[in-house]
Amino acid sequence: MTTVRNAPTPLHQWVVSGVADLLTSQMPAGTQVLSDSSIQDPTSLEEDMPITDLQLLYQEHGALEPKAVLSVETGFSQQYESLQHAVRRAIDATQNVNVSLMINLKEKPAFRAPFSPTSSGLYQHPITKEYVDTATMLTYLKSLSHTVPLPKNPDDRESPLFFLGTRWVGRVEGTLEVWVRDKVTQKAVRKLDPIVGVLQIPPS
Repeated sequence: MTTVRNAPTPLHQWVVSGVADLLTSQMPAGTQVLSDSSIQDPTSLEEDMPITDLQLLYQEHGALEPKAVLSVETGFSQQYESLQHAVRRAIDATQNVNVSLMINLKEKPAFRAPFSPTSSGLYQHPITKEYVDTATMLTYLKSLSHTVPLPKNPDDRESPLFFLGTRWVGRVEGTLEVWVRDKVTQKAVRKLDPIVGVLQIPPS
């Protein structure tokens, strides 16, 4: 079976790393966190185990090896159905994962490559909005090569970034969903409504 996974982005990796650090600091001895690996479930008969962004392993007293009890899946500008499928499968395809967290990040408005040519090979100038050829666009970009990305509103940490006369980064919102194993059906079900928040990256 072939599995296609979205390539990680710096934002995706930053969130996954932050969650991993949080789990590591809050969990008791005998637990460990693995990233981007097949779920560890010694009791499962499935050959193709789900690959998850994070999994929390716990080794019970007397057990020969640890088992995954929690998984985390993070998506950035990913189809909700695809992300939900991964979260549900982490529970449905295993015996011991009883909780699966889904972090869904969306950029609003969604990113659009500002300097992609049209089918005719022309570019839309970010200032005049007229369609120009490659040479004209390169001249414009070179004239601004000394500039740096600036927020549209310097007083707002969530403000979009503007560079070379166009918007590059928008407001990033995220939702957290908690999925658990239903005691009756043993299948994944969502617990509570999604928790909505705005991603704030601290200054470096």
